[in-house]
Parts: sequence; structure tokens; C-alpha cells
Amino acid sequence: MIDFRYHVVSLAAALLALAIGIVLGSGPLRTALVSSLTDETAQLRQELADAKAQTAAEQLQGAVGRDFVDQAAGVLLADSLKDRNIAIIRVLSPDEAEVTGTRDRLVQAGATVTGNLTIEPAWLDDGQAAFRAAFAAQIADSVVGVDAAVAPDKVMAHALAQALIPTDSSVAAGPNDVADPTTATDRATLLLNLLKGADFVTGTVTGPVDGVLIIAGPGPANEDVHAAQSETMAELAGILDAYDKGTVVASGSATPLDIATAIGSSSLLHANVTTVTESMNYFGRFTVALAMAKELTGTAANYGYGQDLTLYPGTVAATPTP
Repeated sequence: MIDFRYHVVSLAAALLALAIGIVLGSGPLRTALVSSLTDETAQLRQELADAKAQTAAEQLQGAVGRDFVDQAAGVLLADSLKDRNIAIIRVLSPDEAEVTGTRDRLVQAGATVTGNLTIEPAWLDDGQAAFRAAFAAQIADSVVGVDAAVAPDKVMAHALAQALIPTDSSVAAGPNDVADPTTATDRATLLLNLLKGADFVTGTVTGPVDGVLIIAGPGPANEDVHAAQSETMAELAGILDAYDKGTVVASGSATPLDIATAIGSSSLLHANVTTVTESMNYFGRFTVALAMAKELTGTAANYGYGQDLTLYPGTVAATPTP
């Protein structure tokens, strides 16, 4: 059993420990601890104040930069797209506010937006491959320069290109391919309606098209699917460029799976289709307008922020409509 002496010893030890704690807590050690905590707190407060000041300075710099662009845009864009008709095509679900901001810069540069289209998921969905193949076989005779032996994605790409840029043909590739320009215009309307009726495309075309701006969203999370869809859209961009000689692909932050990368991996596409990454931010929209102007003069390039990319395409004088 625990006797009385054990309790006395335990109580004495507890009292001794308390006494030592009181002495240490009220003596030099307490002063040292409090002083150390005070110094650390002061340092953290200063670091927080510095961070807030830096953030405020950077926000101010960004605001000044935006104001500068707004005031200089009229001079730097300076009718660089005057009398140019541009079609905008959305792919991979870009943010609509970003599309609107980019469209406004095109208009500020003098362009008229005569096409406003969206590539719908059915165009890219693996589960719709059989439907796309059947659709392509049905419309092949109405598309200049292709037949049922051409891959479905290419048939559809040519169909969209000819819906935007009516094309006649002196060498019939099918029973509906004739040289009459009036028929070419009718074919363009027919092809657009067929693509819309099959839910591959939505939107409108209200006039002639000189150049096409493809605005790409972030794409699917699955890397394999994203890469495959980017390759399909890169091929579409190349086919469009063969008709209009002015195709630009604009996207957000550069990634190894995006359309710009797919274009860069092909020497033919790289030489003919302009890409703009980091294009969806406030300053990137300015780059897109000038990049389109450059592209329409026959100069394809890759713009953006990073290695081997150019931030500013340079000014482009207004040129006569081709």
C-alpha cells in the first residue's frame, strides 16, 4: 500500500516544481522568452506589411498597364484590320467573357465579325465517331475536292471551311461540284445548315470571311483525350488556312497538350497557322488582333510569353481587302 510518506514526498515534489516554475516564469527566462516572441511577432507583422505593399504596387502597375493599353490601342491597332471580315470559332468551351473581350479588340482594329460559330462536343466525342463517319459519307458529294474515301474529320473540316468561304471548282469531285459561283454560295449555305442540323456546329455566318480566329478553351482533363482533340482541331485550323490564308488559334496558358503544341509539331501547320498563347488575358487580346493582321499579310508566327515566343507582333498598316 502507498503510505503517508509517499504522499508527503509527492506533494513536496509538486510544490517544488511549482516553485521552480514561478521563479523561472518571473525571472530572466521569462524575459528572454517574451522578448523572443515579441521580436518574431514584429518581424511577421513587418513581412505582412511588406507583402501588402508589394501587392498594392503590383495591382497599381497592372491598372496603369491596362490604362496604357486602352489609351494606346487606337494608335497601335490603327485600322490594322480595316475592312477585314473575321469569323470567330469557339472550340473546347472557352470562357465567353474572354471571347467577348477578344472580339472587342478585333472590332477596335477595324474588323467586322461576320462569323460566330461554336464547335460542339459531337465533333470531337469518340462516342460519335460512327455518326461522324456516316455524316461525312452523306455530305461528301456536296464538298469540293473530297470524296467518301477522305477521312471523316477532314471531310467535315472542308465542309466548314467551304461554309465560311464559298468555293467553286472547275474539276468536279462530285455531282454537285461545279464552277458556277452562285452555286458555290448556295453550297456554302447548305453545308453550314447540314453541320448545324447534325449538331456539330452552332452559330451564324452573316457575310464574307477573310480570316478565321479559333478561340480554344482549356480542354478536357483526360490527357489522352485532350491531346487527340487538339490534333483534330489543329488539322481543322490547317484546312481553314488553306481557304482563307488567315487562320489564328488563340488559347490560354501553353500546355504540352494544347492546339498550339499540336500545330507546332507539324512543320506544315507551323509555317502557315499563327498561334497565340496567353491570349485570353487583358493584354493577350491586344496581341490576337495584331497577330491576325500579320497572318492576313502572309506572316505566320507564334506569340505568347515564354521561350521562342514573341509578346508583341508589331503594328500592321491597313491593307486593301483582297
